Amino acid sequence: MPLIIFFLLAFFSLFLAINNKLLILAFLLFLFSLFFVFKHNLREAFFLGLLFVLPFERGIRDWIIEVVPSGPDFWFEGYSFYFAFSLKAICVLMLILLFFLKRGRKGSIKSKPALWLLVCFFLTAVISTLTTEDFNLTLLGLVRLTSTISIFFISLYFFDKKALRKDFRTYIVALLFFLGFIGSWQLVSGHPIGIFLEETTITRPFGYRTTDGVELYRVSGLMGHPTFFAAFLSLLFVAGVCLLLNELRKGKKRKFLLYFYTLSVVLGAIALFGTFSRSAWIAVFLSLAIICFKVFKNRKFKNIISNYASKPFFIILFSMLIGVFFYLFGSQFVFRLNSFRDIWITGNGRGRLNLMIRSWQMVQDFPLFGVGLNRFTKAIMDYNLSLEEKTFLYPVHNTFLLFFAETGIFGGFLFFGFFAFCLSKIYKKASKNWLNFGIWLAVFTFFINAQFHTLFSLDPSLDLTMVMMAYLLNL
Repeated sequence: MPLIIFFLLAFFSLFLAINNKLLILAFLLFLFSLFFVFKHNLREAFFLGLLFVLPFERGIRDWIIEVVPSGPDFWFEGYSFYFAFSLKAICVLMLILLFFLKRGRKGSIKSKPALWLLVCFFLTAVISTLTTEDFNLTLLGLVRLTSTISIFFISLYFFDKKALRKDFRTYIVALLFFLGFIGSWQLVSGHPIGIFLEETTITRPFGYRTTDGVELYRVSGLMGHPTFFAAFLSLLFVAGVCLLLNELRKGKKRKFLLYFYTLSVVLGAIALFGTFSRSAWIAVFLSLAIICFKVFKNRKFKNIISNYASKPFFIILFSMLIGVFFYLFGSQFVFRLNSFRDIWITGNGRGRLNLMIRSWQMVQDFPLFGVGLNRFTKAIMDYNLSLEEKTFLYPVHNTFLLFFAETGIFGGFLFFGFFAFCLSKIYKKASKNWLNFGIWLAVFTFFINAQFHTLFSLDPSLDLTMVMMAYLLNL
């Protein structure tokens, strides 16, 4: 319980971080507390510090990298992306340095085939960077990929310790509560609160709105875009639901945790709704369907759920929550559902499909090592693009297709194989209890989300997924 309160205080301190100096101060106070109060050693403190700043991309130093310049027509916006030297990068570098300077226990090697798949994928990306055009641009992509893979191996080492796996589960619920609270507040107020930890305060001071169907305000938490927030939050939400079910299974032994987990899940659900991310809704719906199947397959658990559901207090409370939700947000929910019908007409469905087609053309034209990391939007300009395609100039909205296009056939298959191997190998162990199954299902949720979005480079969801996969490989 003290650790939950500590995580919450640390996260909510970010409301006071109105500039980089205060952000660094909040981070340092977090590290000092772990070291002096919770008695973690320096490496463990920095690892938990890495988890603390994992969702946020705000840079100590940052740059806007132009890939395709805008113009000459006013409607052609080009494409650029945000790159930063952040606290997350500092934690990764510090942990790597501490491993070199201080010898400690050796973590046991888990699932060698999965690790080799990931290492070979990284080597393919290195070769791609060295053999493609625009070395500086692709190097930035390699730096980001190096950070993500380093996070995986760092987590793999630390999660060999059971106590840190327990701390990670506490972190998940605390972060779900924090982000759920922010997202819910933004949805009710209809505008951003706090600061964006990515540099969108100038370009989007009033937040984001839907671009197809009825215009609706979209919450984005403290992240740079509602899609990033939805993808990241969906992982926490699915894991949080399973952690709540685990508390329900224990009965009335820990009422505070049961109520806190319930509130975290409710806030997470409201915030997730407020992102109006249809892909995240689909991914979470599929994951919840799997959870329901697992619950009703277990007779003992089915009785526990039925016992709670049959109490008048819970029936009245649930009915009131549903009624309040539809009174406040029912029309918005219906409007967003209706937008599914128009996604191929007024929405961006055709634009996404065009990007997928172009990605396969790139794979055919550059089969060995792809066009290079971060070069998708620049490489696509070499094709005879239609006017419609030029108005939707983004990386392909599919993480796996992006790696196929940018690192080649071998790189794409190695990255896909790594995910598929881990999900299939870990399932049997993870499904034995709700604590581990929730994290496995969160990785599965990322897999679904990745079919609709580019969850790399600008989005911290891949980093969190790598941490979760490292957790699962230590079971």
